[in-house]
Amino acid sequence: MERFQKSNFTCNHGWLAYDGKFIARFKYRWAPLTMVQFRTELIKNHTVEDYLKRLETSSPVGILRGDNPVWYDGIMTAYQMKIGRLPNS
Repeated sequence: MERFQKSNFTCNHGWLAYDGKFIARFKYRWAPLTMVQFRTELIKNHTVEDYLKRLETSSPVGILRGDNPVWYDGIMTAYQMKIGRLPNS
């Protein structure tokens, strides 16, 4: 199984691709999850074949969130604190 390599990613107007294959779209600059955070998690914990196969039936964020909920919750909590809305306890 091939691991993601940072040098093989391209981004064009918010569309993230890997060797020409769609990976994710980042529509809003103010969104809680940035492209860099997403790409870093993808490189650390996913293989190209597994991710692309799962992308056929799930969303990009859904794949990463499902595999690493602690990572996702940390990003969402940091974002909520940044905008001044504390998460519900």
